[in-house]
Amino acid sequence: MKLSGFIAAVLLGTALIPRADAQMPTPVLPKDLQYAHSIEFSAIDAEVYRMAWPIVRAAARRQKGKWAVVLDVDQTVLDNAAFQRQLGDRPFSQKIWKSWTKLANAAAIPGARTFLDKVRALPHGEIVFMTNRGDDEHAATLNNLKAQGLFKPGDVLLTKKDAADNKGVRRDCVEKATDQRCKAQGPRTIIALFGDSARDFEELHGREMQTRGREDISRLAGTKYFVLPNPMYGQWENDYK
Repeated sequence: MKLSGFIAAVLLGTALIPRADAQMPTPVLPKDLQYAHSIEFSAIDAEVYRMAWPIVRAAARRQKGKWAVVLDVDQTVLDNAAFQRQLGDRPFSQKIWKSWTKLANAAAIPGARTFLDKVRALPHGEIVFMTNRGDDEHAATLNNLKAQGLFKPGDVLLTKKDAADNKGVRRDCVEKATDQRCKAQGPRTIIALFGDSARDFEELHGREMQTRGREDISRLAGTKYFVLPNPMYGQWENDYK
């Protein structure tokens, strides 16, 4: 499919995966996409959320004040493997990506919804979705999260308002409530972070991420940081620059 054809198909809401009755030959997928559609991949996602629950519950019970669990969106609670599969070997672009996010059609990552429902039942807590999707994608992202049963009343979605609004800035927004977006909720202690990329946890770059970031993320993995696998893309592709 030509690039313009892909965009048109997306805008018209055409399914990204061929229908079973279309009798089209099964494409040979790259290894990363084969794995992203595998039983093993789904099981690992579900396992991370299942193992995280008792740890997060215990951390919440230790808190004296308000607390938050912060989750990335793409490949953490929403699965974009269908987009990656259709993109194939074409170069990624924001235009094509936003055509996909506009559909609000991504599936839920296994285990995420059950975990989130349990967290909401704990007192004094809040769920914050934090994504590098832009503010112009906020409405479609919210619709997608709601459609998958992931976003409920009382949850917060923080999209990226500009280039300087990195996740470190938005984590401070949650914990210090100095930003207008977070003032209504007041300061909250982040007790757990979920993501598929290093900067979902630490706002470090290049060598500093490779050294201090690697050490800190590895040390806190499974206690405060919960890392989901993403073999398709990530900051590792450009040495975390």
